[in-house]
Amino acid sequence: MMKKVLMCLVLLVTVFIVAASTIELMQNVVTTNTTLPIYDKGKLVAFLFGEEVKTVGKFIEVSAPSVDIAKHDLDLSAVKTGKTKVYQLNSPLQEVVDFWEKRILFSDGVVVSTSANVDQKSSQAFGTEEVFFRSPALDIDGKGYHVNYKESTFLIRSNVKIVARSGDNDVRKVLENGKLPVDNSFISAQSEQLYLDLKKDYVELTGNVAVTQADNTVYCDKMLIFLTKSKEDKENATFDMGGSGAKVAEIVCTGNVLVVRSDKN
Repeated sequence: MMKKVLMCLVLLVTVFIVAASTIELMQNVVTTNTTLPIYDKGKLVAFLFGEEVKTVGKFIEVSAPSVDIAKHDLDLSAVKTGKTKVYQLNSPLQEVVDFWEKRILFSDGVVVSTSANVDQKSSQAFGTEEVFFRSPALDIDGKGYHVNYKESTFLIRSNVKIVARSGDNDVRKVLENGKLPVDNSFISAQSEQLYLDLKKDYVELTGNVAVTQADNTVYCDKMLIFLTKSKEDKENATFDMGGSGAKVAEIVCTGNVLVVRSDKN
């Protein structure tokens, strides 16, 4: 579960960092219903849609922003963007599949909010509204976010809720098989805050943390997830982070820790 959660969070922060840097190039411009391709070292990594994008002093304001993580070797003519309405976190799998059936042709994940502000001087992006991240394997809800794209940090301030779908419940596998799985199970997590620091390589879930998989739930005050990118440390790491280049080296629960198993038999 942590493998999928962390891999998608790494991608999410990377998109925020590159998107904010790209928007900084726009000066004294107001545009509407705008789709902006985002490149990193000549490679398309994402595209931003905004109902309105404008500069106000040192700030760039984006109304109804959505940022999609672009699929590899994407033909831009395949991109169909606009104001995005995402499904609810607890939606049935069929509804999730319906959302991704066409979008998956050009997107590996999308983050949506009501508004976003980019402070060009301090190199930060933030918003007070709800923020939603959706992908074929992972969904995250939260309220209020703060991205420092020089320090490579990402904070969701409150109401963090996570759903991870693995195996046959991953939307990509459902579309490949052409049918819904018999066992519609998923992993859920929640906390008061989520903080990710890519320079120091750790993720922190804080406040009333609960992670549930099948019949097991772990409760704690704080969960620290340490990543590693060094070759030596990777040999002893717990999970392979795939294309992100990072692994989970250690998971530490602190404060009041409780492990509960629900015996349904």
